[in-house]
Amino acid sequence: MPYDPMPKELTPDQQKHIAGVQANLWTEYIETPEKVEYMILPRIFSLAEIAWTKLDRKDFKNFSEERLPVHLARIDKTNTNYWVPTPLGLSNEKVLNGEDFSLDLKAPIPGSKVFYTLDLTRPSETANQVTSPLKVLVPKGEKRVLKTIVIAPSGKRSVVTETILNNGAPDVKTK
Repeated sequence: MPYDPMPKELTPDQQKHIAGVQANLWTEYIETPEKVEYMILPRIFSLAEIAWTKLDRKDFKNFSEERLPVHLARIDKTNTNYWVPTPLGLSNEKVLNGEDFSLDLKAPIPGSKVFYTLDLTRPSETANQVTSPLKVLVPKGEKRVLKTIVIAPSGKRSVVTETILNNGAPDVKTK
């Protein structure tokens, strides 16, 4: 179900008083224009999608995998400081249970590359590059930590993601 910013609890008479949507950014702790750019991009594209696309035409997969990458590729060619998205196809779950994993990770920006590690090191451009669906077999009673990073054509980088691929490994307590 696509996101509708119009609250269903409101009557049609009440709904007509809603003028639109907004995305506030409080800058009392943001000291540079570059940090402002990072905080609003690509978030502002999502706001435009929510505000301007009619509910029956909203398609998150099309937006995130087709249209948003075009905008990201454009701003990557500029000197704009923006948040680089994590790989498309990465689960929102931090722990995936099973033995045989096939993860179809894709770059969120045309020309960008997705790199990964399974040995607990931080991925970089010297790590394994995702070029096809990633297949990981985890032995019974073990787990693997999949770390990913996206590196855009400009060299800008996403945050490093961590996903635990668990095949019945005992929980490890952390402090």
